[in-house]
Amino acid sequence: MTATDYRVTRLYSGKTMRNINKPLIENWEKSGLQALPMGFQGMISGRMQRAAFAGGRVDLTMNPAGQISGMFNQIRPAKEIMEGLVAGATQILERLRREGVPV
Repeated sequence: MTATDYRVTRLYSGKTMRNINKPLIENWEKSGLQALPMGFQGMISGRMQRAAFAGGRVDLTMNPAGQISGMFNQIRPAKEIMEGLVAGATQILERLRREGVPV
């Protein structure tokens, strides 16, 4: 993904948040409409989200993306990711135990 795959917008919550770019966000930003304050904007976008899901239009739904998402270069199964996390934690805990650090 590149920087153009993301957009910082107030569309969904009224506060700035990074999202994977979608036509809905692009059109909102082009419209020049100002977001309502946090809470009120969420009331509007919440209804829009529910309608989009009900209509099977996931292309219109919110897809938040933190700064780290720009570092992803492949899609992996959750099981594989979790196994890697556990293996890494196990190595660290073993090293600490060998060094005499109570774990």
